[in-house]
Amino acid sequence: MQFSRSCFAPFVAALLLTLPCGMALAFGGGLPAGPAVAPIATEGGRPIANSTAWTIGAGWAWTAASLAFGSGGPITLDQQAMFFSADRSLPRGWGLRLIGGALVQGTLDAAKGTTTGDFKLSRGWALGIGASRNLMKQSGKRPWVRGTAAITYGRSRAEVPGDSFGTLSNWDFRAGATVGWRVLDGFDLYAVGRGFMGPITWSSRNFSDSGADRWHVQFGVGAVLQLWEAVALHFEGCPLGERALVVGAALAL
Repeated sequence: MQFSRSCFAPFVAALLLTLPCGMALAFGGGLPAGPAVAPIATEGGRPIANSTAWTIGAGWAWTAASLAFGSGGPITLDQQAMFFSADRSLPRGWGLRLIGGALVQGTLDAAKGTTTGDFKLSRGWALGIGASRNLMKQSGKRPWVRGTAAITYGRSRAEVPGDSFGTLSNWDFRAGATVGWRVLDGFDLYAVGRGFMGPITWSSRNFSDSGADRWHVQFGVGAVLQLWEAVALHFEGCPLGERALVVGAALAL
């Protein structure tokens, strides 16, 4: 465990050093779901009993969403964020997840409606909580299956010409299923599908508009690689629906 902890701590420190001063937290809908397979703490190659009650993680996520608002044309949201998470294993295959994010950069492109133009997102916050459930264990060619559900809320500000600032806020409710296989010892590949909904508000002192995501779905693939005794690397790419790319690491305590 000492080797894995000594490697993971510099990784998290490096992520923190990449965040600029005055950073803004990520828009709520962009918070990633986290590793599909939690790392397993081991000693001498054997799992340690009750050692994976908590898993902490950190990483980078890019998200691009197409939003539809009531009083005009589409709005495109593009952002890059750093995220931090804590997962707790619970009895009967359940899991609890807490997550927050920090915006590295983000833009809001409003084509029509109450405002038009490109706006740079800044200053805000986002938090999320979720649950997971192991629905099926892998057996031969039969995959393992995990269900997930989460709720997040986020707020970000953007400079608006002729106004003090605009505020982008949203509630995001999403649920999905992950289907995967352990193809090699410590290496899992999976496919994921999620559906989501929730109101989005874009407003300032002089205008207010509301809408939602145009697609309400997300489909992609991912991989989890177990390293050392308790560290796992996580990659996920979602090219369909809400597009996303996630790279992260997790440490089992």
